[in-house]
Amino acid sequence: MTATSLLSGADSQSAASPVFKKLAICALLQFLSLLALSGQELQPRAYLAVPVGLNFFGVSYSGNSGGLLFDPSLPVEDGHVNASVATVGTMEGR
Repeated sequence: MTATSLLSGADSQSAASPVFKKLAICALLQFLSLLALSGQELQPRAYLAVPVGLNFFGVSYSGNSGGLLFDPSLPVEDGHVNASVATVGTMEGR
């Protein structure tokens, strides 16, 4: 391998090298940005609009039914869904 072939990028490894270097730099920058970011510290009662001493209890139900759409290339025909969801929740104002 000569110096001119290295500079011209004639070798297959040197042609893939700039792509690898760009991916490595992007991955490194993304990792470093995660080190600099931090989550927000939530204060007690910051998002609670309940007076102190008041308690809530809630029950809800949701029923949905209907057809499903799939990618035409998939071998699925006549997709249908029946979904019933019940939830129970409590909230206490302290």
